[in-house]
Amino acid sequence: MTGADECTSALPVTTRDYVTEIIRLGLPPIPVKKNSKVPTGKWADITVDNPADFTDHDGNLGIKLGEFRDPNNLFDPYVFALDIDVKNGDGLADLETLQATHGPLPDTWTATTPSGGRHLLFRTSSPVRNQQGAGNRLSPNIDIRGEGGYIVTAPSTINGKPYRWERSPWNTEIADAPDWLIDLLTAEPEQPELKPTPSLSLNSESPADRLRATWVWETELAADGWTRSHTEPNGDQRWARPGKPAREGHSAVLHPDGAFVVWTTSVQALNTAGRPTVDRSGRTLSPYDYYVAVRHHGDDRKACAAINEDDWAIAKARTPASPQNDEPTGRSPHELLIDWSTINDRPDALIDGLIFPGRWTAIYSEPKQGKSTLLLALSLAAARGHDPITNTNREPVGVLYCDGEMGRFDLAERLDDFGYIPEELHSELPGWHATDTTLKLGKDETASRFLSLVDELNIGLVVLDGLNGFLEGEENSSGPVLELFEATIQPLKQRNVAVISGDNSGKDRSKGSRGSSTKNDKPDGVLLLSRLDTNGLKLTRQLARTSAYPPKTELTVLNLDNSDPTKIAPATAKGYLAGTRELADEIDTLDNIDELRSHRAIKKALRAKDIHFSNDVFTDAMRYRASGARRDPFQTGGDME
Repeated sequence: MTGADECTSALPVTTRDYVTEIIRLGLPPIPVKKNSKVPTGKWADITVDNPADFTDHDGNLGIKLGEFRDPNNLFDPYVFALDIDVKNGDGLADLETLQATHGPLPDTWTATTPSGGRHLLFRTSSPVRNQQGAGNRLSPNIDIRGEGGYIVTAPSTINGKPYRWERSPWNTEIADAPDWLIDLLTAEPEQPELKPTPSLSLNSESPADRLRATWVWETELAADGWTRSHTEPNGDQRWARPGKPAREGHSAVLHPDGAFVVWTTSVQALNTAGRPTVDRSGRTLSPYDYYVAVRHHGDDRKACAAINEDDWAIAKARTPASPQNDEPTGRSPHELLIDWSTINDRPDALIDGLIFPGRWTAIYSEPKQGKSTLLLALSLAAARGHDPITNTNREPVGVLYCDGEMGRFDLAERLDDFGYIPEELHSELPGWHATDTTLKLGKDETASRFLSLVDELNIGLVVLDGLNGFLEGEENSSGPVLELFEATIQPLKQRNVAVISGDNSGKDRSKGSRGSSTKNDKPDGVLLLSRLDTNGLKLTRQLARTSAYPPKTELTVLNLDNSDPTKIAPATAKGYLAGTRELADEIDTLDNIDELRSHRAIKKALRAKDIHFSNDVFTDAMRYRASGARRDPFQTGGDME
């Protein structure tokens, strides 16, 4: 490669300077989002050979690894990097141990990362694939970035901390990878002894054979939330794991012969399924491997029993999904249609008109309007099993209150305001949990840990108080919000967990939360919180995907601004839409009203009497009938302790 004497005399300064040098060295640069490690598009398809293409780019910079165009040498046409991690372990110590055992690594291009890690780049005559997580051949703390991968490089920054070249391409040569390193990365591993597939059937076919006969990978993966990125000319399908946008790269490949190879370690159920690939960069799974791991948590006997019970037990245990790209699924096309007879009425709200299982409610306001007080009150009420809007009791749910603004000492004072002694809280409300740990929930590894905690605690409601505290990156960019939604909120919704978040408005309240407009696009309901007076709050619906969110909710508040125990209850009849009281009276006159358990049944009975109404008025009427609007809201449990 080009040596120091052949480099330009001036070191790169601007991003375009760096791009010029990287292209001159024969490596492909790629644009990366600002304050991020995520490329701006489908980076694998990007081929940049003109620095002018980066003229308007104000984000970070990456280098695509693998094959390169060496301008001075026709040999060793591949580049890979050792990515030394020090965040979750000591990769530098692991590297020293490797060198003590096998010999020193030669001086080569070396960069420091914002976290204190290192990138060491080497060239080789054959491609070296990515190796991450469980597929690492060198150490759990040393990832390999090669064919199909990239690294972020100078002059990029993350949260103000820079990437820096320690031994740069403009003052040193890239070294050939030593033989011992290549041997460790490419040697064929010992294959584990394969256990015979268990069979609990007297049939000649094994459960694995019977499963394979009805298995359609595209349908099954789509049903589990995988997204197909693209199909290669050789027929290989690239898939992104659940929660990861396909534009950010693939996590697995489905070969035309039906072999499914997974590289991601974020899908924990698959980390020990199947068998390792030759280079240990991934795991190869058959339909049976996948079915046992994902659908039966690794229990072979339960999987076999389910398959043997009925040829169609497999299909019943799965959630069919629409195929991608209109490819055949092997099932009747009529199964793609909605069977309206199976649709139940909407799930019961946790808090009427505000919090619903499987939906994200976003509340925003100007500062100091009582937003955090309201969110805390709603979370405590849900954990108690009390709906303060309708003044009725419901089934208590597990709550995870994530504090992104106050901190534990301020949160303890707020709990005291509600009449709880923090030290004794778990004895009174065992299902209410809180964290003030900084959680960047758009990061895959953090999201995975968070979702595991939600599952372990059996959480039914997640509260994100101070939405920006859970984002990583520029709040005016849509990227951090999309990452949060795809990594954490969408998986919560799929678990039927309710999500409610609090955020501050910008200078113009009509434009919604401060920052990216995506904050208004993804929630199921966006509500503006404002103060009516010293004892009143108003929630006004700004955007909603469903009429379950009423246009306006008004709450009467006691002791919002002092240290006496705070109580919140529905306001009196003001705030309801015109016609609400009249429609409520009509509902009361229906025959066998107590037997009409669903909203759909009540609507049908009203229309049979030729009574017409809008969904919003119907929602208000049902809330009005059940609320404290016909009695003193502070009698019989109208508080949110």
